[in-house]
Amino acid sequence: MGVTIKDIAKKCGISITTVSLVLNHKGEHISKETKNKIYKAVEELNYQPNQVAVSMVTKRTNTIGLILPDISDLFYSSFAKEIERKFSEKNYNVIYGNTLSCFDTCMEYLHIFQKRNVDTIVIVYPDYAMTEAQKKRLNSFFDFSNTPVLWIDHGLLRKEESVVSVNQKMGGCLAVKHLIELGHTRIGCICGPHDSKISQERLKGYKETLNNAGISYDSQLVYHGEFDIESGSRGIEELLKYGITAVFACNDMMALGVYVQSRKMNFQIPEQLSVVGFDNVYLTGALEPPLTTIVQPIDELSEKIVSCALELINEKRYEHVVMNPSLKVRSSTAHPVMIKTQ
Repeated sequence: MGVTIKDIAKKCGISITTVSLVLNHKGEHISKETKNKIYKAVEELNYQPNQVAVSMVTKRTNTIGLILPDISDLFYSSFAKEIERKFSEKNYNVIYGNTLSCFDTCMEYLHIFQKRNVDTIVIVYPDYAMTEAQKKRLNSFFDFSNTPVLWIDHGLLRKEESVVSVNQKMGGCLAVKHLIELGHTRIGCICGPHDSKISQERLKGYKETLNNAGISYDSQLVYHGEFDIESGSRGIEELLKYGITAVFACNDMMALGVYVQSRKMNFQIPEQLSVVGFDNVYLTGALEPPLTTIVQPIDELSEKIVSCALELINEKRYEHVVMNPSLKVRSSTAHPVMIKTQ
């Protein structure tokens, strides 16, 4: 028979109730000395709680289901790592669902997590145009599910849901405003797919900022592709035909593609082309020159997601939070007067 909390209480010379409170993180009034004595006994006796029994009593599994569109994406991998770290600090485990932007896979993970009795589901809203049938399937799932849900970026506009998002349009505004303040007027934009909500919002920021500066919008200066290096390379090759002096790439992987293709074409950054990215993934500061980019506040974002999730679990309290991005100026942008004339 395994070690029980009764054994720990006996070893420490304290009540079973006190041991139970400390091990369930509810002993706020219990002294640090007593807590340390209990933790030491747990280690010495190699106490392993029966998680099934604990879950039956508390109706909790201390598990979070996290559904992402692509864990290999540098932004989402950093984002997931930070969320897992912060949930771990609160004694929660995180299990992942990687949908590869497939709706059916997303639905499969929702059902899997529900069967696993996760305490809440944190899900990145699908960044593509869902059909009415798909929206109906999602709504139907949550109509009959008791599992709380926290959406990232966007929600289903249901009463009982929490949403934490970043102001993507503001990010587009900050990027283009920076380029305009440097003196650029021929500014290209490399966007994601037409049906991407994130890309649409960043493009809105691009358009709005040009308009506010009195610069006419030119559709020839906008290229749509995927959020990857290849699209960045193809995009800049096309846009340079129209005499741009700067480009706003709607994510950092596209910006990396701009770097690759610019070097192939012997265009110098920033002397001949200023570049701004979006996300501030970890490699951007290591590029040559280091990339000016829009920072998605991963640390603050993950902190808010964890706190909102815990409020859903503990208090059934719903929140809608919008966080603001910021501009990180490095060395990939400069005044257009630096452009070398032939």
